[in-house]
Amino acid sequence: MKRLFILLPLFVFLFGCPSLVDEIPPDPGTYSPPHLTDPDLTLSGSIEGEESNPEIIHVVLNAIINPETGEPITDLTDDNLIVVEDSLVQGFVLKKVGEEVTAKADIVFIIDATGSMGEEIEKVKESVLAFAGSLSEEGLDVKLGAVTFGDSVREYIDFTDDFSDTTGEFYTFISGIYATGGGAWAENDLDPIYYAWKHFSWRDGAQRIFILITDAPVDQVDDDNYEYEHVCPFTIDMLLDTLRGEAVIHAVCPDKKVSPDGDTIYMGYDWDDDGAADFWDVIYGGAGHPKDLATGTGGRWMQLPGSGEVDLTELPIATTITQSWVIDFETSDPYGVHDVWIQIYIGEHKGEVIWRDVTYH
Repeated sequence: MKRLFILLPLFVFLFGCPSLVDEIPPDPGTYSPPHLTDPDLTLSGSIEGEESNPEIIHVVLNAIINPETGEPITDLTDDNLIVVEDSLVQGFVLKKVGEEVTAKADIVFIIDATGSMGEEIEKVKESVLAFAGSLSEEGLDVKLGAVTFGDSVREYIDFTDDFSDTTGEFYTFISGIYATGGGAWAENDLDPIYYAWKHFSWRDGAQRIFILITDAPVDQVDDDNYEYEHVCPFTIDMLLDTLRGEAVIHAVCPDKKVSPDGDTIYMGYDWDDDGAADFWDVIYGGAGHPKDLATGTGGRWMQLPGSGEVDLTELPIATTITQSWVIDFETSDPYGVHDVWIQIYIGEHKGEVIWRDVTYH
């Protein structure tokens, strides 16, 4: 037995006995600064408690986009952050995804399947499946889901990692989408996003990403499309209040609705030489712009051409997944209800994300 006690300190000295609790610096003992009133960095992420060590809390912070360059910020340091739990500033450890922790993301495609998408839908399906294949090649921990919509939610597939071949359930679902129906020109983008948010099996600690693909304005509760089969119960601002800080929406939609050959402009911004009315507001008063969903959550916008042929790999999704961050701090009450917020200051830029009434386990 004595030999065992002699060898144990040597083992610890040679190989170490690391503990995340030991890595996290003590709380500074200060109260939080005031909330920001004019942030220009859009922050989002998720929170989970560590199962084996309940007092350790992991905050997954999605990639932070520099508003000047449009590219993810890659040089974040501890000095740029303030982490707060219940108005008390926390000691924390900052880690970059890919270096010490694995990136994972849950991605939902929200696809307009109304009749007006008839010219685009086949190429859109090809683009979605090609994008899924590119994610498989990246070797990321990703799950995909999808919802189709018109004037209401139509069909959906919850998250699956079975998207790497033509026999998988995701491939089968996407391949089976066809364009039909739809009453108003403005379509109900908001309901399917909310449905997926509330009913899909999102993983704790995963980045939460929507990719909206549509050729039409966004139907809202206060617009003029009341005579059709479904009236959306939301506005864009209402949905953003739900998702802000939690998820990112990328929008793929046209500035102008044009024919596949590009010769005919059906609808567009402002009045143009062909007399096309404003795509988003003049004819359908109160209808919203899909771009606003992206802007409000820190996502990107991509042009959807009349042919529907779009390269979704140009969206910086794989890049932003690997340019995300994990912040670890220690809570004094792992099973309580908490408010958590993070402030970031980088040069002249600043941002804040707030999670209210969260539980860790």
